[in-house]
Amino acid sequence: FKGFFDEVYQHYAEVDAWSVYEDVGPLLSRLETQAIPVIVISNFDSRLHNILRGFSLHDAFREVLCSSIAGSAKPDSRIFIQGCAALHSPPQQVLHVGDDRRADYHGARSAGLCAQWLNRQQSASPEQEEIATLNDVVVATIDQSNDKDVP
Repeated sequence: FKGFFDEVYQHYAEVDAWSVYEDVGPLLSRLETQAIPVIVISNFDSRLHNILRGFSLHDAFREVLCSSIAGSAKPDSRIFIQGCAALHSPPQQVLHVGDDRRADYHGARSAGLCAQWLNRQQSASPEQEEIATLNDVVVATIDQSNDKDVP
């Protein structure tokens, strides 16, 4: 098993094991144009840094926060709070977008962040803060607790 694990672990450290959705680049460009800082909060490990570099994406992020280094994993509030600290922003002024309803959407909401669930399998359903592609990300979301626009 160890040999198999080592082989699989190394395979997923390589860029060739991954792909990037077409909507990632346009969203990152749009956010950069609007001077909106972006970080990654991931339940992956430090291999993510080299993978992002391999896709020329690493520099698009202010920080890449991996759960293996952060000491907590989504949906734990602590990793989201660490992300807010990296952005120097209070949770209610941060939008988290992720594709796991429990870990990303509910985890971010329980930490006080605005959140959108990226559900690529279904059409968007705005009343559930659900989006179908990153093209649907709403950068300015209303925090209903204090009615302020937040990035």
